[in-house]
Amino acid sequence: MTPFNKSIFFLGRPKLSRLIIAFCVLIVLLAAACAEKEEDEDDELADVNGPQPAKELVVQALAAQVFISWEIPTKEDSLFNRDIRGFMITRTETEADAADPSRTQRYVVGDVINLQTVVAIIEAEPTKDDQIVITWTDEDVQKGATYHYKIYSYDEVPNYSEPFFLEATPGSLIEPRTNHAQVVLDDGRIFLCGGLGYGRELDSAEIFDPDAGTFEMLDDTLNRPRTDHTATLLKDGRVLIVGGFDEVTNEDEEDDEDEDADVDEYVETLSSAEIFDPDTGTFTLIDGKMSVGRGHHTAMLLPDGTVLIAGGNDGVNAYNSAEIFDPTDLSFTVVVDLMAKGRFGHSMTSFYQDTRFRIFIAGGSTNQESLDSATFFNFESQDFGRYDPSVDDEENALDFSRTNHAAALTPDGVIALIGGFTGPLTAGGRIGDIELLDTTTGDFSEMTPLDAPRSDSCCALLDDGSILVAGGIGNGYEVLTSTELVDPSADSVTEGPSMNFARFKAQTSVLDDGRILATGGNGSADPFAPHPLSTAEIYSPSSNSWTVVPSP
Repeated sequence: MTPFNKSIFFLGRPKLSRLIIAFCVLIVLLAAACAEKEEDEDDELADVNGPQPAKELVVQALAAQVFISWEIPTKEDSLFNRDIRGFMITRTETEADAADPSRTQRYVVGDVINLQTVVAIIEAEPTKDDQIVITWTDEDVQKGATYHYKIYSYDEVPNYSEPFFLEATPGSLIEPRTNHAQVVLDDGRIFLCGGLGYGRELDSAEIFDPDAGTFEMLDDTLNRPRTDHTATLLKDGRVLIVGGFDEVTNEDEEDDEDEDADVDEYVETLSSAEIFDPDTGTFTLIDGKMSVGRGHHTAMLLPDGTVLIAGGNDGVNAYNSAEIFDPTDLSFTVVVDLMAKGRFGHSMTSFYQDTRFRIFIAGGSTNQESLDSATFFNFESQDFGRYDPSVDDEENALDFSRTNHAAALTPDGVIALIGGFTGPLTAGGRIGDIELLDTTTGDFSEMTPLDAPRSDSCCALLDDGSILVAGGIGNGYEVLTSTELVDPSADSVTEGPSMNFARFKAQTSVLDDGRILATGGNGSADPFAPHPLSTAEIYSPSSNSWTVVPSP
């Protein structure tokens, strides 16, 4: 049958054709009704739930301004975002306040909610899936004062979202950060890079000038955001930045136009490295990579200008491997010998035994519990072992298992291991015990413990040979402001002055004049709600006191 005759055949059955047309119309009407029903159901839902809070927050505090930017949650993120109408920002200058706004109450700038003052009402509505970024500037600020902000999204009712807590200290760190890396440059300035900000890993870096007492954000950024990485000053004055973690989004790239493409967010353990040049203020990603991605590792400059990178983990598994970076050809070489145990959260301290350069690697943890062992890296033979190589077993035993502890080498050749966390990672606790290694004899001993057990504290060696131990987390999961002064030569521990801010995972550096700079850190012991700090403060041994940078 020809096509023409086929048409005649179809048109010759008018009853059947009308039935087919009616059926098609019915399908269209049913589809429209279903869509309308879904819309009606959305509209009829009891509107008592607040929308999602702001996301992807960025906070920068300059000397006279605080900039806050964030993304509006989209309608695709949640059903309850369908009627977002805007954002409310509150601020307090005394302390973070847990009070929240009352549902259905509309606020205006200047209203007070317990300790908080409403400082901004910003109208903004989401689109279906486009990301819209909002920026707000607070110009009513003073240097050295710490401002606590809360950002709420609100809807038509209004219902208010859970708040997002922020803090900023104009004149201190420009960007809040914890788990960052920090190093003293050849000219005495302090270089800080990366770390964890508000809900995101950071690619920013800043430099503290002790003479001016100010922080300056670098124009260039890291090639990869990274946290729990290391930064090591090379012999030529440049800085090697290695490894760490970065949360990334993996999208199914097989079909960019496929709306159902899989999107997966995961934490990547980085094997990459980059070099910062202080002369140019720029970062260069190098071609050479480590054999594995690692974070929570340690790194140390060796006498020949190479860098030893040891241990760490991939987020779960602890590594017993190490590799050496050579700055002449920007390459990594795996150390053939392995540590007897994989470890992360350990300490690394270098010293000379007679004329031999050695590195003491102590404690740390597996993926389950803290370790009571220590090993030495021998630079000449490029291997790991005991202090006394004639002993058969490969590692020295410590009196206490410990991880996330502090460690320092005193002028008389004693390495002190201070505090830390001991036991299973899910059920252990903090200790104040101090263990000493006499590097001239290889003997271990104990001394008077800390008054307050703590882990994740920062420490620094003072000019008088004592060790300043500051902050950390206590056994009650409280973040500490207390400090203690440890003097191994006198077997004494004395109370030091309290810091102005409770912090752990902060970084400390010894300035050229002997003062101690502490930067950033985490102000919350809740692992699901970190609170990166923007504050910096300086300890002065002469006055035995801490001062916020800059002074209010």
